[in-house]
Amino acid sequence: MKAIATCALALFLAITLTAAAPKVVDYSGKWTLDKPASKSLPHMFDKVSAHRIDVAQTSTRFTVAIDITRSEGEPIRQTLDFDLTGKATQTETTVHTPDGDRKLPMTLKSTVREDGRVEVTEEREMRGPEGAVTATTYELWDISADGKPLTIHRKDQMSRGTFEYDMVFTRS
Repeated sequence: MKAIATCALALFLAITLTAAAPKVVDYSGKWTLDKPASKSLPHMFDKVSAHRIDVAQTSTRFTVAIDITRSEGEPIRQTLDFDLTGKATQTETTVHTPDGDRKLPMTLKSTVREDGRVEVTEEREMRGPEGAVTATTYELWDISADGKPLTIHRKDQMSRGTFEYDMVFTRS
């Protein structure tokens, strides 16, 4: 009798824990920025002629390959690798400055919300004439029910202010 009760309890816990774990939305694929559909893009996007992302995803990893073509300067190509378990990862990023592009260390963190959407945080520390300045980017990835448009709700906090905008991508 004890064995049956123990098995029933183990089965109940397994079902409960499986049901409690959020199912991550699948963002995999190639996406292209739709500038007219996007909202409140900062002026720096005026010089972006193409912005593509290629997302590869597993249950624990979220990798975003970014390819941005600008009307001035070299293209920006970068891959960001996030751990969906919430563990921070370290990488470098290219930042466009008046003195040219610079590589900076960056900390990436992502979590899966209860509804399965992914939240991403990127932190960069820049050194300037006044000392260290931290810039933080927060993103909430939201894909439509039909899986077509991907909206990335983005908030950039930096020394010159906070910028909030929505980037809308379509499958390529």
